[in-house]
Amino acid sequence: MNWKLNGIAFLVLGLLFSGFASAHQITTTTTLSFFPGGTVSDGTLVTITGHVAVTGSQHPNPTPPWEGTMQIQECLYIADGSGAPSSACGNASIANWVNIATGTPDDSGDFSTVFDTTGLAGSVIGFRAHYVPNGPGGHKPAQSQSPAADLTIVAACDGVQISADLASGNGMPAPGYSGTWVYRIRVKACEGATGVFAQGGTSGWTNFANYSQSTGSVNVRFNRKNEVLRWIIGDMISGQEETLLVTLSGQISRRAACNSTQYLSGPWSTTYSLDGGANFVKSDYTGRVSVTVTC
Repeated sequence: MNWKLNGIAFLVLGLLFSGFASAHQITTTTTLSFFPGGTVSDGTLVTITGHVAVTGSQHPNPTPPWEGTMQIQECLYIADGSGAPSSACGNASIANWVNIATGTPDDSGDFSTVFDTTGLAGSVIGFRAHYVPNGPGGHKPAQSQSPAADLTIVAACDGVQISADLASGNGMPAPGYSGTWVYRIRVKACEGATGVFAQGGTSGWTNFANYSQSTGSVNVRFNRKNEVLRWIIGDMISGQEETLLVTLSGQISRRAACNSTQYLSGPWSTTYSLDGGANFVKSDYTGRVSVTVTC
């Protein structure tokens, strides 16, 4: 037996197998953000940014994610093509995700587009980002989507505004997935207000864990299968913005339908006075924070 030749053969096979082992796709995470924020006045130009980052790699020299394509998608009603909340896109017969901008991420993994909100007061419109790598290949990043996020558009800033969105957690869980989610309530005073408070609830299928507020106090009332939170903020000055984070845990049903919507919150509203407490005004309700079951 020629041990030298056999040794060379084993070495070649070893290199081949190590090459196959390193040919796994590189995992990525895509996120979406709004600037100047998730609640804006009618007429504001909003910069919507998709960001992709490599979150895992089995190859020392992976293809960088900015060599792929980023899509910014808007949720649109099928009936009239107008903007819809992200929850509506959980039902394909009502609304669909439509690409509104496509481009190559920069060296930081960012791709942005500007969305004009003129004439859209009273709308809640869903957006998401989708990263797609350039062609197949073992050393290329895998495609990924951001959780959907809602942009709330209000009339030219007056009174006190409120919005709700997903702060952290898997926005596209699979059936049977168990995890933790945090949704965020933002309250912004466009002018000085007194006696400000916000109220809303959790969903029936999740377990309430805790909350964290930037100011004020929170009272929690258990109502059958969910919790109702009353966030007492107090007086606010013009331009002041406060945040409440609500943490939940739960498991998506193993029988949940693909592309179905699972709500994390109920609608929220804020109540306030602009005349020192003589009269109180209640805002419109926010959309419901949700995740989309992905199979």
